[in-house]
This record gives sequence, C-alpha cells and structure tokens, in this order.
Amino acid sequence: MMHRLPDQDGNTYLTREQCYLTCNSTSNSNQELTKLILNKVILPGMGMDMVTKTSPEKLGVLWDEFKGHSAAHVKEYCLSLSCLYPEIIPGGLTPVAQPLDKVVNKVFKAHFRDLYDLYILTAPIGNTGNPQPPSRQQLATWVVKAWDLIPEELVRKSWTACGYKQEQDLTCSNEGRVTFALRRTFRIMDIFHSKITFEILSEL
Repeated sequence: MMHRLPDQDGNTYLTREQCYLTCNSTSNSNQELTKLILNKVILPGMGMDMVTKTSPEKLGVLWDEFKGHSAAHVKEYCLSLSCLYPEIIPGGLTPVAQPLDKVVNKVFKAHFRDLYDLYILTAPIGNTGNPQPPSRQQLATWVVKAWDLIPEELVRKSWTACGYKQEQDLTCSNEGRVTFALRRTFRIMDIFHSKITFEILSEL
C-alpha cells in the first residue's frame, strides 16, 4: 500500500494488528505474496521467532497446488527454515482436504455478502445512476468483521470434517488457532488467524 489515509467518507484502514493488506497489479496472488504471507501472518502466528527463524516445534503448512506455493523461490525459502514442513495437497482434493475450502469459506462469504447488502441499501448513487462501489477501506473492514463472525466451534468442525482428527483431540489457542497432528508431530495451521490477510484487487 502506498498510504493508510481514510477514504472520502472518513472510513479508515484497519491496523496491522487486525489485518494485513496487500496490493498486486495483476489482481492475483503470486510467489512473492506467498512468502510475504508466510513471514507476516502464518509463521509468527504459529509461534516462530522471526528474528532467529527458529521454533521449539516443527511447523507444518497445508497448501493446495497453486503455483505460488510450489514456486522455486518459495521452496528455497521453506527449505532454509529447518522447522518448517509445507504439505501440498494433490490437485482436485482442495474442496475435501482443506478445512477452509470445505467448510469455513462458505460461511465467511455469506457474512461478507450480508455486509455488502447492508451497504448497498443506502449507498450513494453515482453519476451513472448506479450505487457507488465500497472503498478499499470499507472492504478491508468487512473482511475482518466477517471473519470475527466465524465461531471457534465451526473451525474445529472444519478440521474434523476433513477427517484429520476427532474433535475432542483438537486444541485451540486464545487466538482461534487449531493445532493437531497430521502424519507427523507437526503443528499445522491453515490460513485462519486473528490477523487476516486480504488481497485488495487493484481494479477496485
């Protein structure tokens, strides 16, 4: 982001403690953003000391086959971290093997849509006769609000729905993270955390 100024109506961006915002000219994620998300959100959230790049536990990341996850640049970085073990889900299995895709995302998107619908009912009308689109500041705020409406119980059930562990074997931290064992004694965490990464599309 080039600035953190409010929009014309005074809506401000959230703090970095609440939400990380990234911009990309192509409106797509890539290997650079993958590494950024690892360093800013996932690894600190899993307990890695970002100064020494060490962790008392082995850390695992469950990814799909998106090219940015398996790019040479990202692989090289992951291999440089002795405690990190990324796992790539085979193609076609994301809808059944990733907790977010299988359960959580649908609920999140429904909450986000509700926030948009509330906005559009009273949105100012532009010169074309159509409602003015929400600002980036508003979009970022809605993302965090929608995530805050996701109950911890749903996150627990999303892991068990994928068949990883029985619900009684899951443990949650006070930040909403779920930890469990997958094939090895790893601490696995999908991208669900109190700090939400939201990619703002450049066209908005």
